[in-house]
Amino acid sequence: MPAKLCKIRENDKLLFFSVSYHYRRRLFYHFSPQPAYLFVAQKMILSQALCNTEKQAIRAALQEYRNTIYERNLVEIKYCVQSVIEQRSPPDCSEENANSLRLDALKNEIFAYGIPEWIKTPSDLLKKENLESLRESLELDGIRPIPDNETREAYFARRENYLSILDDELRKETIFEYQGTLSVPPDLRYLMELFDAVTGPGLGQYRYTEGYTFLSSQTCNNASEERDIRERVYKLNRKGKLKWPAFYTERWEAAAGFRCGNWANGPGGGFALFCRSEDEGLPWAWRYGLELIQDTSDHLYDDISNFLKSYVHFEETFLNMFYAPRCFW
Repeated sequence: MPAKLCKIRENDKLLFFSVSYHYRRRLFYHFSPQPAYLFVAQKMILSQALCNTEKQAIRAALQEYRNTIYERNLVEIKYCVQSVIEQRSPPDCSEENANSLRLDALKNEIFAYGIPEWIKTPSDLLKKENLESLRESLELDGIRPIPDNETREAYFARRENYLSILDDELRKETIFEYQGTLSVPPDLRYLMELFDAVTGPGLGQYRYTEGYTFLSSQTCNNASEERDIRERVYKLNRKGKLKWPAFYTERWEAAAGFRCGNWANGPGGGFALFCRSEDEGLPWAWRYGLELIQDTSDHLYDDISNFLKSYVHFEETFLNMFYAPRCFW
């Protein structure tokens, strides 16, 4: 059989190689080394380490994101506290029982899993020092920090295991032209070095019932978690095409991708996609988005910094309504 012309596009550069049918077949079943064109593609894609300027841009975008999310969540806490304080107690309800009702309402809305014992009345939450002390435990600035204790070293070992599993699955679940050449993109890896998770806006009840995280905890402890990580990678169909959120397929051609985040009620949240849009002249590159249950936007972001600038305003109108003063009993 005559040789077939193979090509890769990377940053609008086309590389052409002549590879025989039998050699390509042996490559597909991993019975021979990679041909030259895959080595070139791998070098181009995997060698794109971040420079200091790019790292600074990510850190700056993260700081702006954290400050904005924190301010938004403080406003929402004040809405909730204002609602329970101003709400009239039920008839024949003692002040002690009414205070318990108010604390229960705040526990559900803000804390989800339990309210600290040192909060005796709703107004305790409005003290600046108390809010600051809850910043980390309630993830009020939209991030979950990396453990800073004796488990830190073990945490990084589990994270490296997580990344190696993702990389292994990506090498397999990639269209032929890029098979064996893709791994978790460098800007996302750098984000993982800074924080355990990027959780987005919202407080307890919303976050655990409706919330979308861009980046969920990235560790692997056992075989069950390994299966879950592999399932995060979008799979190829029998024709070698990638199966991924349908409403993006009109605009984007995808080579590989994976979910890096979560939705509270099932598959969804943040994802990374190696894709291009030939009609718009947008070359192959890693891009980021949110897979939402009810949204059909096909917009993707070219890097982490631009994504965070949009993510900080995610569901802003809905959350303002969600936390507006209202009745709790």
